[in-house]
Amino acid sequence: MQGIVSLLDGEARERIEQLWEELRRDFGVRGIHTKRFPHFSYHVADEYDLAQLLPALKQLAGATRKFSARASGIGIFTRKEPVIYLPVVRSADLQRIHGDVARLAGPSATGINEYYATDVWIPHATIAEGDVDILILPEIVRRLGERNLRWDFPVTNLAVIRASESVQEICFRCEFGG
Repeated sequence: MQGIVSLLDGEARERIEQLWEELRRDFGVRGIHTKRFPHFSYHVADEYDLAQLLPALKQLAGATRKFSARASGIGIFTRKEPVIYLPVVRSADLQRIHGDVARLAGPSATGINEYYATDVWIPHATIAEGDVDILILPEIVRRLGERNLRWDFPVTNLAVIRASESVQEICFRCEFGG
């Protein structure tokens, strides 16, 4: 699986990594602890033709200015093993870049994940997945609900990551504005 994402840096990265560590330490949630990069995704597919896609992403990133996004609260994607995430508010800037990425990525993608289509996309930063026991989910929600999870962070890049069951790797990263 591959994804077109914005990687989180600085304080935003540290906050996500602290949440990962707390959930590992206090609730035994380890699924996110394979080599991962804090991020949120615009587009996900089984595979991209990177030779076709990367020049277009580089041009888009070069023409895009850094902007601010906001995480707010917690969310849960329900299934047998739930996914806990921090929702990222869909601002005009975020909506625009999502549309541009989808337009550019479509022709080079096979196996597009429909959860990232414009009409259903929920921008988010995952904080737990893969081994969240449904029986401890209420405790996790209670713990996270006690803190302020509303914070702004800079969006500064486009990247392509490749994920397998055990690891993520960065295939491409380009800073906005150059």
